[in-house]
Amino acid sequence: MKNVVLDCDKNITCIAAHNDAFQIENLFPLELFTNLVQKADDCTIECSCKIEGEKLYPARFNLWFHNNRRVEQISAVLDFFGTVEAQAGVKFDYELFQQFYDARFDWSKVKKLITGVDLREELSASRLKIWFIIESYPEKLETAIRLHGESEDLRSLIVHDELLLGFDFYLDGRSGIKVYPDIKQDEFQQADVQQRLKRALSLPALQLLETCWWLHVSFAKEGQDKILHYHPFNPNHFIEQYLGNEMAGQIHNHYRKKRVLDMVISLRERELLEGSIQNLNLYYMQ
Repeated sequence: MKNVVLDCDKNITCIAAHNDAFQIENLFPLELFTNLVQKADDCTIECSCKIEGEKLYPARFNLWFHNNRRVEQISAVLDFFGTVEAQAGVKFDYELFQQFYDARFDWSKVKKLITGVDLREELSASRLKIWFIIESYPEKLETAIRLHGESEDLRSLIVHDELLLGFDFYLDGRSGIKVYPDIKQDEFQQADVQQRLKRALSLPALQLLETCWWLHVSFAKEGQDKILHYHPFNPNHFIEQYLGNEMAGQIHNHYRKKRVLDMVISLRERELLEGSIQNLNLYYMQ
């Protein structure tokens, strides 16, 4: 029996509904991404909106691969990247990516492969994305930290041997790496983990973790600010109680009654401390 949650037709329907709800124009990388989704079995789609002050960027989608045909999957993803490059007339910088994904890469230590798009009307500001979730792969964890840049905060936030990391490829040729150390709610209850987190995160950030079952942390490329990616127990309450952002509430209303497998709210720690959250991302996995 077909698993409806992982059905490619369901994923296409979710993309179309998001496009209609937020009036996304027909950008050619999105058409190519949709073609990739249409051919991808055993996947879930994640629809996202980015808020930057009064601006909304809703042409954001991530595709999560849930089976183990990793070589086939990454080949399809890189073919998609190559087609976008050809049509956009750009060449991505794969240097960082190839230092991580090399000839000795061990797929048996990869739990998930994910790809995505974050598109703008100005194509040069758009990007394609690819992530890996590695587990018990210490050499690649160290490679990711080296490519990202060593820091005491980053080390304090790595509390287990699983790590989400990703590469951004902008359509102006830029590229970069991000790492997302994570803490699950049950880990936060452990005294030694709490001590590690207190060295890296503010008290308000840790207090919000108590309302969530999971937290990922990444680092803003323009400085030392941290991006907090919360997976709340109750998204409705979290948005209404803690964000104070009208546009976020309007976006969430579209998904409030839909079937959502996971919901993530990403915000800047600095803005949380200032009590004014103006820049955030909302993610809805379906």
